[in-house]
Amino acid sequence: SGFLFTGDGSTAIDLTFDAPNNDVFIQDNLIQFIGAGTNGTGVLVRRVFGPSNFTIEGNTIQMLPNQVLGLQRGIFFQDIRGTINLFGNEDNFIGPASPTLVPITIPAGTTNGQIFVNGVRVP
Repeated sequence: SGFLFTGDGSTAIDLTFDAPNNDVFIQDNLIQFIGAGTNGTGVLVRRVFGPSNFTIEGNTIQMLPNQVLGLQRGIFFQDIRGTINLFGNEDNFIGPASPTLVPITIPAGTTNGQIFVNGVRVP
């Protein structure tokens, strides 16, 4: 899938799960933020209840160079209740690196497993 955003505060994939036992696949997406837009988020998981499974791999989230103001988020888990399982064997590219880009945010102690972000297994 492809997503292209130019406005402020855009979110490409916005998910909320109000029950446990979810199987979520976020794979092979191209998400681009261009223009004057700021405060963009590639993948936002507002809330999820564990146990749930997330496979996240092969995604490209590009925060293009003129996005220098505001906070940019690649993959952002806002609220995890319980524990989720992360799976992924392919890298997720989130960049380019800048002082305003946070490639991934996951609350500490809420996950089993790891995914690749910019060549590094996280969390």
